Amino acid sequence: MWNLRSTIRVLALCILFLFSLPEQGVRAMEDEALRADVEELLVLARKNAAEIKPSDARVFLLSNIAEVYHSMGMKDKAAEVLHDATKAAEEMEGYFRLRGYKHHRLAEVMAGFIEIGDDATAFEILESLPDSERYAGLREISNMQLKIGLLEKALETAEKIEELPYKGECMQLVAIEYAKQGNTKRALDLAEQNPNLSSRANALVGIASELLQSGNRVDGEKILRDAEKLIEEIPFDKDEPNDIKPFSMSNFAVVLASYGDKANAERIANAIPCEPWQDIAWERIATESARLDDWGYAIDTVQKISNPFYRSQAYGSLVEVFLEKGQTESAEIYTDAITDDFCQGSALIKVAKAYALDGQEKTANAIFERVLRDAKKVVEDRERPVGNVYGSLMYQLVQAQAELGNVQLAKEWAEKIEAPKDRGAAYAAIARGLLKN
Repeated sequence: MWNLRSTIRVLALCILFLFSLPEQGVRAMEDEALRADVEELLVLARKNAAEIKPSDARVFLLSNIAEVYHSMGMKDKAAEVLHDATKAAEEMEGYFRLRGYKHHRLAEVMAGFIEIGDDATAFEILESLPDSERYAGLREISNMQLKIGLLEKALETAEKIEELPYKGECMQLVAIEYAKQGNTKRALDLAEQNPNLSSRANALVGIASELLQSGNRVDGEKILRDAEKLIEEIPFDKDEPNDIKPFSMSNFAVVLASYGDKANAERIANAIPCEPWQDIAWERIATESARLDDWGYAIDTVQKISNPFYRSQAYGSLVEVFLEKGQTESAEIYTDAITDDFCQGSALIKVAKAYALDGQEKTANAIFERVLRDAKKVVEDRERPVGNVYGSLMYQLVQAQAELGNVQLAKEWAEKIEAPKDRGAAYAAIARGLLKN
């Protein structure tokens, strides 16, 4: 007869068995269980993707799912989902098709095929694009080749781009990656060969930043002086303004701030002729100053930001710096200065996660619940440079819970989301969180 004593005996034997397993065997069992959980979540994400009409959201979600499959070593599954994403992009209609969105989404799918090692399919899709849209595919392919460490292939692809701004941008990224790897000579050679003036300047700024971070101030400052001369040559028409020169100036000012040259960083930021790049520059200068523990200057700099969203984003960046330094309570205090609901929600999620990791689960849960309540009330604002605020906050919430090991709670929250695009993205986020954890 089965009784409590029998149950206890079986449990004891199971525990004894587990402890007698080699460590590698236990880990294999855990990995297998993790893999099963992640696969289940991805199946749910795919089911929700199928409910979304062909659109940006459907392609993004499918590409996201494919990336998670690839990270698990499941190339066949990743390829299967990428083919679904290709079909979804090809079926996009309306203004998406008229404005070239379809071709940009196909370009992003190409990058997915490159990532899983299926170059043939990526270039087959590329050949299907009109000549006028082919630069988008080549750019995404080059950037993905760079991401997976194929620097020379990325450069080779970049050189096939006929449009100078996009060719220059890709070549710039390759040059900076060589600098990150310590090959400054190759990086400078590529910067010199860059056919686009602004990209050449941006490459030099990136190379200088790497040298300064490594402690080579002499060479770093010399390259920055060369970069500034090039930035001054970039044309800017006040009657027909564009982002090219302001973007370069903003990046330059931030690198100056990152090694404490506040005077020159301010000089460049004050001269930026176009919004929102001046506000973005002030935000990033404030962040770099905080990292250098110059908090008074960081706060004063945030006050220079005119746009409420970018000011909120700046306070959110300061919250992250506090968290990097292990000062969770100070980080929480600064969330009160954030007026934008999306920026505040994102910052609070990071704060709650830090409390949870510190063992303060009650405090963490209270903050998580607050963000969950507020996310449901959020009002979309077209003036804000962030789309789908609710979906993005829910993505961050469930991923944080998964990373903390609270998978069941994360799934419960995901199941309550009404829109398939947001619910599917949430399941994918939990899968990512599980793998990260």
